[in-house]
Amino acid sequence: MKKGFALAIAMMGLMLGLCSCDKTNDEIREFLQQYYAAVQAGNKEEMAKFYPAAADADSVAFQLNIDSLKIEKLEDGNFFVNIAPGVDATLAHSDDGKMEILSSHGMFAYPAGRLYFAKKTGQYKPELNDAANALRMGDERFMASLSEKIFGEIKKNIKLSTSSSSTMWDGFPANESTLTVTNNNDFELPGDAYTAYAKLYACMFDESMGFGLAKTRGFSGKPIPAHGKVSYYLGKHDYEYEYWDAGSVTINALPDGMIASLYTPTGNEYDQFVALHGEPKVIKTNLSLDMRGLMGNCGTHITFSGKKGAMQYNANSTSLEMASDAQQRVLTLMSYDEPTGKLVLQVRRGNTVTGNLDGTLHDGTFEGKFRNVNSSASSFSFK
Repeated sequence: MKKGFALAIAMMGLMLGLCSCDKTNDEIREFLQQYYAAVQAGNKEEMAKFYPAAADADSVAFQLNIDSLKIEKLEDGNFFVNIAPGVDATLAHSDDGKMEILSSHGMFAYPAGRLYFAKKTGQYKPELNDAANALRMGDERFMASLSEKIFGEIKKNIKLSTSSSSTMWDGFPANESTLTVTNNNDFELPGDAYTAYAKLYACMFDESMGFGLAKTRGFSGKPIPAHGKVSYYLGKHDYEYEYWDAGSVTINALPDGMIASLYTPTGNEYDQFVALHGEPKVIKTNLSLDMRGLMGNCGTHITFSGKKGAMQYNANSTSLEMASDAQQRVLTLMSYDEPTGKLVLQVRRGNTVTGNLDGTLHDGTFEGKFRNVNSSASSFSFK
């Protein structure tokens, strides 16, 4: 009789344990279904309620099949869930009893070309969790340093020259000048990837009668074939008192993936970069901007919220109303010191860094210098 009673108690305990386990597993499945719905909708604010670290992800993407989940209770009371090959998550109950994701692997997504290059340089490491990799992948300093190095090599192989021929202008002898840009690189240079500058010198009618710089003009838009050249017409000018000379060239941006195609990684570039410049830092801010003004001579509009934003500018106009052909750029927060207002926003064309907006935010204005990756700078003032 006692044996039968003891056996019944043991069976009841086992059944209660199974029921409790099944209840928890059902809770996990329902929780992940709700989280997955937020992922499918692309709602980061909703995702963060289930997984706080998801707020720092560029993108979250994975496949969920509830019937194939493998749930394991860990010794610390948390739950490890194998969601799919290469995708898993560690879940726990928070102090208020709600379920949340503590960490994951394989949930955060990146463009295929970007991810491939990051793995090759050691910036992305599969053994790290998603939050750790997101911090590394968001370290724009690294890509900026590679861009600067590659841009420098490209510039070495671009040559500028000017030529003139005699003509008549309003009945008087004059010169007609052309700027020639020669690309000695082994690849075509897109038309918007560079700006070539020519300088007009004019006679200064003073005691010295010497020549001084009158103006500088930039030219771009024509793709240059590998080991080829293009020409830009500079116009007519007084042959006696004016002349055009070649200036410098800047590399503005390269198409997505082109940097990766021009650089062969060794595998430990990112670790070497961090050893020199320090670990990437998490920047927490509620920074929000919606400003217009001038960047150089370009009418510009910037918007920003949190860590990301956008910039539009009229390349050939001071108008603050954006034209249909306004240039589009992506803004990323690099640093912000709220007490001093010191703010640095990185500017990208696609995945290519083009420079930084480096200035001070105060009394509703943002003023400073746009510093191109080629070290040239132009003033900006937004409000």
